[in-house]
Amino acid sequence: RLQENDCYVDKACGLHVHIGGANFNRKFSILSLMLGQMLQDEIFTMMPKSRSTGSYCYKIKDKYKNIKYVNKKLYPRTHDRTLKLLAEYVHNDTSEFGVGNNKNTPHPYGRYASSRYTWLNLNNCSYKFSPDTIEFRCHSGTTDYIKIYNWILICMCFVRYIENNPRKIIESWKVYQGISESTLCLKDIVTEGIKNPKDRLGLLIYIETRKDKFIED
Repeated sequence: RLQENDCYVDKACGLHVHIGGANFNRKFSILSLMLGQMLQDEIFTMMPKSRSTGSYCYKIKDKYKNIKYVNKKLYPRTHDRTLKLLAEYVHNDTSEFGVGNNKNTPHPYGRYASSRYTWLNLNNCSYKFSPDTIEFRCHSGTTDYIKIYNWILICMCFVRYIENNPRKIIESWKVYQGISESTLCLKDIVTEGIKNPKDRLGLLIYIETRKDKFIED
């Protein structure tokens, strides 16, 4: 419909996808940051180069490689450091969670806080918003149904992988922290998320086609 009615986008536009319906707690947010960092370099190879230099979908900063999901009772200090990093990610660099900054309060800087401008936006699911969502901001603007549909599938696979494979994320993160190379890739989350073999293969081929396109560009 958009294409039929001469709608268009340019490099200033982005396709932002919100996924809801998950159990949005701090464990989910921490695992999201871990998985997001392991996949972000590969994800950006699917995008125009302008998406990695824009001011509305920054990559996750290197300091968040220090985040780690651990048992609070066994590792209280590490747990506290992780919550501090999560608070900084969704609020600002001097933030901590507390009475005035938590899941039951609105974001102190409002819905349009600057912390939302990372490609993986956890603001909506970290504060009192309705509905709770995780937002993926890195795709370029498009009116192409196939591109939109496939990117939504990838975002849904990302959320599903967090829900069903926390242990795999945690174990892969240990390796990633040691060698700075991901042991998880988009193929892993798509294989987990798309059960129909034909649909899964189609999405994997699409991903590789996108990578090839932007390598050539």
